[in-house]
Amino acid sequence: MRTRVDDMPVYESMSTMVDAAHYNRIHIALGRIGSPLRYNLPRLRGLEIVLDQRLWVVVDGTRQDLPVLAWSDFEAAAREGIDRPVSCRLRLYHAQGGIITTSALDQLSEALERDLQERGSNGGHGTVAAF
Repeated sequence: MRTRVDDMPVYESMSTMVDAAHYNRIHIALGRIGSPLRYNLPRLRGLEIVLDQRLWVVVDGTRQDLPVLAWSDFEAAAREGIDRPVSCRLRLYHAQGGIITTSALDQLSEALERDLQERGSNGGHGTVAAF
């Protein structure tokens, strides 16, 4: 996944922080469910998010998975506790990409919470969607 994202021209790149609740939930899901994971973002028409341990990418599924934005270079080891935000790099591949970052993470968090609860209650292992 990283190669494809690295080959795309970046509109803007910046340092940012990911809320601890989002980072921790994603990290737990990747450990329990597997990697990579792929989720639809229903309130962001046509957009999906693909996750692995090193990179989270929002892609436009209607345009051959063209990246819209990506979080990378997570510095979780540098934080002082699991309740602290995680520093990372946010790369925007679209001029409006920054507008959807919060919505994308909120929708993903909701989907992961449901998925983790379902898997926890029945012990099942689902399929892992590849990028």
